[in-house]
Amino acid sequence: MKLGLFKFKYGEEVIAEYEEGPDSYFVKNTASLMPTENMHWHLVTWMPYTDVKNGIHLPKSEIWFVTKLSADMEDYYFKWKEALKNIIKQDAKPVLN
Repeated sequence: MKLGLFKFKYGEEVIAEYEEGPDSYFVKNTASLMPTENMHWHLVTWMPYTDVKNGIHLPKSEIWFVTKLSADMEDYYFKWKEALKNIIKQDAKPVLN
């Protein structure tokens, strides 16, 4: 899979691993860019309340463009992805009060 930044026609930006199809992009391991107080960027899981991390098709008609990330951002993405693996336990159960 390739890694790229997707710019939606309505303005949102998402970083994802993807495969291109004829009418859509299949994306997974998605992340959104979030600005911090000191004008840096932080990655957050895109739509964490869904199963999108396992993959979703994005229609090409909704995407303005897809571009390659800078080397620094690509490195940051893979470090962020690895950190998520260490934080999230597969057998963890949510705490409900």
